[in-house]
Amino acid sequence: DRWSVTHVGDVLTPLSDENTLASTDGIPCAMRKLAASGCGRLPVVDHGRLVGIVTRGDIMRNLEIRSDLSP
Repeated sequence: DRWSVTHVGDVLTPLSDENTLASTDGIPCAMRKLAASGCGRLPVVDHGRLVGIVTRGDIMRNLEIRSDLSP
């Protein structure tokens, strides 16, 4: 019943080191943060600027491709 008066700011999760990634973070770090956050995606932030979003699926596809390309 409060849908029309609820703002995004009322429901967002503030950014922190625990729930964001840097573009230089490795896959193991991303997987740990995804698991710890309980979210399926995390924002990638560099120098305070949003540069992208990484999902669990993105990482799994990357690992699958690497596995397929391995001898």
